Amino acid sequence: MSTTERFSVPDWLASMPKVELHVHLEGTLSPSTLWTLSRQYGVDLGIEDEQFGASLFKYGDLTEFIETFTKCSDCLRTSADLGGTVDAYVLDLSQQNVRYAELHFNPEPHFRRRGIAMEDAQDHMNAARERARQRNGIELRWIADGVRDAASGPVSVERTVDWIIEAGHESGIVALGLGGNELGNPPGAFAAPFER
Repeated sequence: MSTTERFSVPDWLASMPKVELHVHLEGTLSPSTLWTLSRQYGVDLGIEDEQFGASLFKYGDLTEFIETFTKCSDCLRTSADLGGTVDAYVLDLSQQNVRYAELHFNPEPHFRRRGIAMEDAQDHMNAARERARQRNGIELRWIADGVRDAASGPVSVERTVDWIIEAGHESGIVALGLGGNELGNPPGAFAAPFER
């Protein structure tokens, strides 16, 4: 760089390759997409219109985050919704020059509450993963989260482990996570599935 050129930190940062190591698939929904899906499925977001969607993503503690997460999750009703969410997020990643991302995904609640089969969800999400690789040069991997405070309790984590084992290495799943409210749900109670 010559002495007459100005160094721009924002431009330099934008040009750097990046990784995204902790993002929840359900949390990648843009306010406008969330609004559209909520109207499509009749989910009450507690807001007047999509202009106020960004206010949903402001929370003061984990409980408020989980409430928002649940509203987002309730708007994802089909395997195609999950795959479409990945596709939309990949556009955001490519604009930020992200080359690798690990997305948390909660399979068991989608199955239990919405009847989405893990295999179907994986097919759609992995098709989006392949498109990300081919079109954008972005590698995606999944972290399958068991939910500690799910209505199914510890069974949620057990089912998630079962699905990970059945899916195998080709599924793109690189880790087991433990999500949900920690209050009254200490991690030690879920040690057995992690030992499998």
